Amino acid sequence: MSMTFDEYIEKRVNQAVEEAVHKVSVDFANNIWNHGVHDLEKIAYFSELPLEEVKELFADRIASTTE
Repeated sequence: MSMTFDEYIEKRVNQAVEEAVHKVSVDFANNIWNHGVHDLEKIAYFSELPLEEVKELFADRIASTTE
């Protein structure tokens, strides 16, 4: 079964919205970090990103602060 043009457009719009929301969340998480909040659980909570993704996002910064 193939998609109609409208279904295709709706799928692409939804995908674009999801990507934009994710980018805003990542940017927000980075802003929180840059303003001194380094508690990964708080960053995950307030940015609405999964904790595992936050850990990956800040892995290099955490490593450099513990050296």
